[in-house]
Amino acid sequence: MQSYRSDSTPRTARPTRSLRRFAFVAVASCAGCRGGNAPAEAHAAVPTGEVRIAWDSPKRNSIRVEAAQPSTERVIATLPAQVVPDENHTVRVTSPVAGRIVALDVQSGDVVHAGQPLARILSADAAQATADVAKALTARVAAHAALARATDLYDHRVIAARDLEQARNDAGQADAEFDRATARSRQLGLGQTAVSDTYILRAPHRVPPPRAGKRRVADRLAGTVARGRRGSA
Repeated sequence: MQSYRSDSTPRTARPTRSLRRFAFVAVASCAGCRGGNAPAEAHAAVPTGEVRIAWDSPKRNSIRVEAAQPSTERVIATLPAQVVPDENHTVRVTSPVAGRIVALDVQSGDVVHAGQPLARILSADAAQATADVAKALTARVAAHAALARATDLYDHRVIAARDLEQARNDAGQADAEFDRATARSRQLGLGQTAVSDTYILRAPHRVPPPRAGKRRVADRLAGTVARGRRGSA
């Protein structure tokens, strides 16, 4: 019994000291691991365009965060300028007759189409053109009536052939004058036989340049009124 007790005491004490030494080494190793990871986290890569400031940095005292508010900056320079429409997409409308604008049918910013009335102009040229058409029409009717009468008289041998030829010549001149007056009125955009001193300015048609082997065709032109003004045309 005595030999058993003396042998058992050292056998139970040795494992206890070994466990204590193992625990001390394990704790020291964990502490070394935590100390080695701290510098890696502090020197982690910062994304491009981002600035990071540590919480304990004194730079934070000079940083202030505020909401963005509108403000007026000081004018650096004042330069003269003018806003103009794009000339590549602009058509300048002019009147073929002289006169005074009495009414504007459109305003700035209105969308217009080809042939739409833009303004009404009181013009002596328009009155002259329409009067020429009316006079030419009257002369044409009278000349053809005289030709019909001269033809009937010649068939009954009442007048000479010379008189018949004169009536035909008068009728031909009347037709030419009527065509001239009508063409002039059509060029001005009047197209009427009644005498009037009011000219209606309309949106124009665009005529593209002719291509090789192609005929020139008028294209309808639509757009927006950029600027309108009353006064002389």
